[in-house]
Amino acid sequence: MNQGIMKAIFEQWAESENYHRKSALENGTYKKYIERMGEVIGEREYTRISDDITYLACEAEIAGFNSGFLYGVMFMSDMLG
Repeated sequence: MNQGIMKAIFEQWAESENYHRKSALENGTYKKYIERMGEVIGEREYTRISDDITYLACEAEIAGFNSGFLYGVMFMSDMLG
């Protein structure tokens, strides 16, 4: 599927109220694990790698959204076809 279309759909979802409830980045889940990680690896090491951790979390969320969306499209296509 066209990446521009997928990005536009993701951005629409990211601005919805549902996103704020279900997104691990927005609903507090990410923060909880980040705090735990800081306790385990230490604040200094966490600070050094925090941008990488945040980037990985964002990429994982986008990948999960894209995968789920494409699965849903294929499922509906099979049901209608």
